[in-house]
Amino acid sequence: MSLSEKTMSLNVELTGHCFVKTSTSNLPPIVLLHGFQDRPVLLHDRLFGELRVDRAIYVPQGPFPVPHAKEGGFREAYAWYFVDPTANRVFIPPDTAIRSLEQMFTNLDLRTPSVVIGFSQGGYLAPLLSKILPISNLILLGAGGRSEFYDSVDPKTEIHFVHGEKDDVVVPERSAQIQETLSQRGFLVSRTVLPNQTHRMTTAFGRQILKILSEES
Repeated sequence: MSLSEKTMSLNVELTGHCFVKTSTSNLPPIVLLHGFQDRPVLLHDRLFGELRVDRAIYVPQGPFPVPHAKEGGFREAYAWYFVDPTANRVFIPPDTAIRSLEQMFTNLDLRTPSVVIGFSQGGYLAPLLSKILPISNLILLGAGGRSEFYDSVDPKTEIHFVHGEKDDVVVPERSAQIQETLSQRGFLVSRTVLPNQTHRMTTAFGRQILKILSEES
């Protein structure tokens, strides 16, 4: 006898975690979204650990644990959603993460226009934050994108893709494709490819982020 799958909606309480750096600056704060099987503090430190950032920074943690196996146990890691494109199945939709972030930002009283920076899976998710938060800039690191995720983004929002030349996880062609699509839709889009960089975030990406923000301040 075969098993049949029953799908239902469940309301479950989750504990939210967000790592915050306060600032007296009046510049738009940064919201930094980590990637799949990643950790928020780790991403922040790789980008900005050696740099001075004169803005408030909010680094939320994805609501779903995705531990990474290592010798002798597991390494703590998290994700925003889970989609299997090969099977065309959505197990945890991105909107679930957006709803959790909406509650988190309400608790943090974060309502001001913000610079949203997303790495990898966080880069795919980032434009959906426009449903719950005013966005001054979108900066997507090592990410492609889905055109429909930008439907709620203000066309005046500056969108920047930054990709490592040697990224073999999300190949640079992915960001080139979504850049072209968004440009055709009338968005203001730029793209930078960093020489000799891979999918691993480094200070080189952090410096490029600060360069983008300094040119627009």
